[in-house]
Amino acid sequence: GKVNAQIVDLYPGDLLYLPPHYFHRVTAIKCDEANFSISVNVFSNSRAKALSDLIQNTEEVPIYFVEPGYFPNPDLNLLVGALGLYIRTLVSEVTDLSVKDMIEHSIVQERYMAQGKLSSALGCKDFEAAKCPSILVNSEEFIKANDTIAETVQSQAKEKAKVFNDSNLPRNILDMILADTIERIVTLVVSLEKACSCLRCIAVKS
Repeated sequence: GKVNAQIVDLYPGDLLYLPPHYFHRVTAIKCDEANFSISVNVFSNSRAKALSDLIQNTEEVPIYFVEPGYFPNPDLNLLVGALGLYIRTLVSEVTDLSVKDMIEHSIVQERYMAQGKLSSALGCKDFEAAKCPSILVNSEEFIKANDTIAETVQSQAKEKAKVFNDSNLPRNILDMILADTIERIVTLVVSLEKACSCLRCIAVKS
């Protein structure tokens, strides 16, 4: 159905508060005193704006996941190892949940289960821990073999975590957006078809 618009006329010195994300249109009209109009917008630090800012600021993915050539002699093993370390660092810096709980409960069970059973889509149902790459399961192995790269990965994960922690949003909202961020990065690196199985590999030893 249609929603009736509310029309407000503002005069010199008037102020109108609009809650975040409200649709609105402004029309400047001539008046007897002047032939021009000046309007000033001030954006509040409301919770809704904080949420909007956090979503926007967490959409950016680390460059080495977008451009594999960022690392010297890149291969899938290197990217997968960096992925596991990045996610483990990010989770430990943002939430009180363990990596295993974040992945198995906040992502796998809530997003890939239908009627209490794991979906066969995205590799969830056919997951076998024994087939997980060791460098994905064990970040210590990755750090030992790639100490300089590991330092870069951990540093960028901590920078991203600061964006979460500085938002001062409620814990349940932070965890939800964190789950979105993790799922998006994993899907980008390993493809949608392997996203769930990759996530569960990360959770194996966490």
